[in-house]
Amino acid sequence: RQEDPTAEGTSDTKYRFNIIDTPGHVDFTIEVERSLAVLDGAVVLLDGNAGVEPQTETVWRQADRYKVPRIVFVNKMDKIGADFFNCVHMIKDRTGAIPAAIQLPIGSETELEGHVDLITMKARLFKFDEKGTYDEGDIPEEYQAEAERLHVMLMEACAEADDELMEKYLETDELSEAEVLRGLREGTLTGVFTPVFCGSATANIERRGNHQACGVLWIKSDLRCNQSLFLWRSCRAGLCCGRGAVALTAKNQFLLRLLRISNFIRLCFR
Repeated sequence: RQEDPTAEGTSDTKYRFNIIDTPGHVDFTIEVERSLAVLDGAVVLLDGNAGVEPQTETVWRQADRYKVPRIVFVNKMDKIGADFFNCVHMIKDRTGAIPAAIQLPIGSETELEGHVDLITMKARLFKFDEKGTYDEGDIPEEYQAEAERLHVMLMEACAEADDELMEKYLETDELSEAEVLRGLREGTLTGVFTPVFCGSATANIERRGNHQACGVLWIKSDLRCNQSLFLWRSCRAGLCCGRGAVALTAKNQFLLRLLRISNFIRLCFR
């Protein structure tokens, strides 16, 4: 839930996530199905080396069935054999989704240093400490051409998700940071494309930024903390999900329980 709402949903905005942990192993497919039936958002976790695995494809199809919006976090970019662009290709090839890179990794495997933020076009070089702090600066020269190419592709994807942004982009060939975020949110919620982030959870690279992205892309900025509930589900094979329910009065809580019971019964007799 959003505890300190602002009009733009900036990085200073605070969010509270209630964790629901559902294993991603094939033996827990039904549990994943029950969760997806009542959830709104998902973070698909990919191994930077393995990419889209068979069980990830299964859970992705389940999310398609319930039309759950997704973002992808390519984890373990410091692992031997990690390849960000191969993961992006696998998303398109194996799931049929349209991936939109939000970050460009700087280095990989043991030489991973950070990433380029393709929205702000700034480089973040991490200090590998417990808090995940980083220094932000100009993009290294060897990454500028690729970053510019991906930035243009990102703006085009955002423009296609919103008619007003498309008109602005055709006229000026540019979108502001706020407009890109607006297009990202619209494209994510409607399933036009799937944003792709990268980092390393164990090295604290972009873990905090990934949480902020969930808040910006999923939670409505006009909701107050006593009027919203956001549930986050993490899954080893690859899915984290969230659902927002407005104004959870006693009546709404009772209706939510009925919904969960009805979904359980429906799945048992399918």
